[in-house]
Amino acid sequence: MPTVRGSIKGSKKRYAGLAGTPDGFDLIVFKGLEAVRIDWTPLAQQFQQGLYGCIFRRESYEDYVRDYVARILRGDFDDLLVYYKRLRQPLEQYEHNVPSHVRAARIADGFYIAQGRGAQYRNGLDSLPDDDRRA
Repeated sequence: MPTVRGSIKGSKKRYAGLAGTPDGFDLIVFKGLEAVRIDWTPLAQQFQQGLYGCIFRRESYEDYVRDYVARILRGDFDDLLVYYKRLRQPLEQYEHNVPSHVRAARIADGFYIAQGRGAQYRNGLDSLPDDDRRA
């Protein structure tokens, strides 16, 4: 298990385990790790699930990692490298602690304005068309 920050004790809320199902299949259970967190990219989640699968099945995780890195560098997973974050308030209201997705929205707005297209993220979530809203 991963350790608790600043300690050698294992974290009770962050672990993965292999469980058997009633129909005889194996199921990997994740608690608190990147594979189940919504603030990680789908690529990170998929990678972690595959890596733990290799470890639990006693397969070569080294080959898995090398193959995954090669596929990332080839661009096979570009669509899985996207973060989806919500702006809960207008950009101007983020003053003291500015999260990375707010910085990205500000940069994107600067790009759109420079292109003559107008700001798209200035008013937070309310400024986006329904199709562009992400949970």
